[in-house]
Amino acid sequence: MRRTFIGLFLFFGAIVLLSAVLTPWIYWGWDTLFPGADPFRRVFNRVLMITALVLLWPLARFWRIRSWKEVGIGDFREKGGDLWRWFGWGLLTVSGLFVLQIVCGERAWKGTWTALRLLEFFASAWGVGILEEILFRGLLFLALFQLIRERASAVLRVAVCTSLFFATTHYLKAVNPEGDITWLSGWISWGNMLMELGDVRMLALRWVSLLLVGLVLCALAYKRQTLWACMGLHAGWVFGLKVLNHATEWKGGSGNWWFQADILSGLSAEFMLGGVLAFVLWGMKRDGRLKE
Repeated sequence: MRRTFIGLFLFFGAIVLLSAVLTPWIYWGWDTLFPGADPFRRVFNRVLMITALVLLWPLARFWRIRSWKEVGIGDFREKGGDLWRWFGWGLLTVSGLFVLQIVCGERAWKGTWTALRLLEFFASAWGVGILEEILFRGLLFLALFQLIRERASAVLRVAVCTSLFFATTHYLKAVNPEGDITWLSGWISWGNMLMELGDVRMLALRWVSLLLVGLVLCALAYKRQTLWACMGLHAGWVFGLKVLNHATEWKGGSGNWWFQADILSGLSAEFMLGGVLAFVLWGMKRDGRLKE
């Protein structure tokens, strides 16, 4: 148990430290090669993501994880069909939210897209879906649950903790620090992001939605005991969001409690995600997994 929590502490601490320290230097180098190509916030987000991915391997070694199967990568011949089945469900559910916004006058159809653009969105969606699921549902849920299951009476604890972390990391968005970029700008970015937690309205509309996303994916990972379904659902959501955001225009201004410009925010999204969660949990109860 001690080794588990030491690993988590070192993992998260290293992500904060390295992203804050390295981002200014990487930004200066990148801006020298490609002046004005990317703002500081975008470089910060990329460094944050790459740092987390790089640190996965030492965390897995520290936890003595020796196989891909322990993080949900296995049984592809038996359960690989989940990839495309749940990709379809992800695309269908997020498309339903867009249609609802259009019908209610909050969003309007504005045009088409090219085949190259669709391919770009498709590749990006699968990249995000695969990498984030290995991190959040693979290492921080399935593998972590296996490590502490003798001490934890229910999988719910690990699922909630993982989903809280998932929701918070996706809720916080880097912003460009005021003034010139200095070696302290990475720490300033972390401070600015944490201040977003004071917006109660958006916590209710966006953070809760992201928490539900995390719980849906954790429930699906536990139900299937692999990440294929999670990767498919995650990729389907991301692909649908990218394509339909590109093809539609938000008309709702600052938004309201039901709808936001970010399609996965608002009460409408939370009702949809709650329905998906209920569907997955119903399947687990039918299969007897909720009794474990």
